[in-house]
Amino acid sequence: MKQFFDLLVVGEGELVLKDAIEYVISSKWEEEKIYCFKQCEDVNFFSNLKTPDFSDIVWSEYLSPVKILPITVQRKCRWSKCDFCAIHSCWTCSAHDRKVSDVVKEIKKYAYEVNANYFRIVDEMVSAEYLYELSSQLIKTGFQIFFED
Repeated sequence: MKQFFDLLVVGEGELVLKDAIEYVISSKWEEEKIYCFKQCEDVNFFSNLKTPDFSDIVWSEYLSPVKILPITVQRKCRWSKCDFCAIHSCWTCSAHDRKVSDVVKEIKKYAYEVNANYFRIVDEMVSAEYLYELSSQLIKTGFQIFFED
């Protein structure tokens, strides 16, 4: 296994990445070992994350004629039983959604900061109820927003 990777993060890597990097640069790091960092379950996972920063992207280098930004609204899948899919076993936490208000804030941020109004929800399974609530809140903003499916 060592020939393929040095470090393994199980679950939500965003929250333990800083710890893993600090460990790598510390004097405790040994080249011949594989280190595994596992985050414990956190129901407030999404509330603790900062939104991605797309301000330094050179948009003219992308093939798309418009800026399309990824939006994550959930983690894991509520079904968690399909044999053909590994999503339910890749995440350590239970399935949970971001607060709709947080997603709306993120979209507004991108609309102002990078002048984007095309988005792609990059989740495996989003409920119709969640999409209805998200759509209702976005309509109230008055923004002209489009989603790629």
